[in-house]
Amino acid sequence: MTKFLDIKKVMEKSAESLTENTMKTVDNHNELYAEMLHYLEMLNLWSNKLEEYEPKAVLKEVCYDLLSSLYIAAQGMYRNAYICLRSALELGMSFIYFIDRNYEYLLWKVNDYDMKWSTLKDNENGLLSKKYFALFLGDLQVNDLIENFKSVYRECSEYVHGKYKYMHTIGEQKIHYQKDKIELWAAMFIDIVKLLNILFSIRFTDYANTFPDDRKISLKEILTDYKLGGLIQI
Repeated sequence: MTKFLDIKKVMEKSAESLTENTMKTVDNHNELYAEMLHYLEMLNLWSNKLEEYEPKAVLKEVCYDLLSSLYIAAQGMYRNAYICLRSALELGMSFIYFIDRNYEYLLWKVNDYDMKWSTLKDNENGLLSKKYFALFLGDLQVNDLIENFKSVYRECSEYVHGKYKYMHTIGEQKIHYQKDKIELWAAMFIDIVKLLNILFSIRFTDYANTFPDDRKISLKEILTDYKLGGLIQI
């Protein structure tokens, strides 16, 4: 009983500390979190729009990973938040990959196929190949878009693999709110959610144009960064 009570006290103390971190994060970065939730809500819209597709559970998991990242980062566990971001990126891309390759999806469902980043980024047959984008965009340039997908994945992977300078405990032994780290993570969150929204808009342009006008304006803005704004009709 004593050990149980000790563990309970430790957990309660940790919970108090994490809650304090969350309150500091929300108080200091209210507008930033509002922006992140805005783009996350658009992914939720995609989840509803694409309900008819069999791999829909994969897209719902993307939203779950991103929401988890929001909560975990607010508590001060930044490295773990990046791990969730990488998972969301991989699953978001896998969702489209599986729609176009149903056989692999069926194998994946029964644990007989492993999705790999090398498959998704393959220059010839992957989701990030120019040949794939050309199916929907013709001869429009996508070099910057492809490179940004690879860049954010690479950066998140540094945290996932526990590279020395990306470890939480380097220089810090406690879990507490850190302004610079929350801002770096938030920038990555926004980049990834924007990229996923762009990818879905390219692959499912007809659905994108059924979004409410305010959401279509947001999609057009982020697509315009890559000179693809013409996909969205306002």
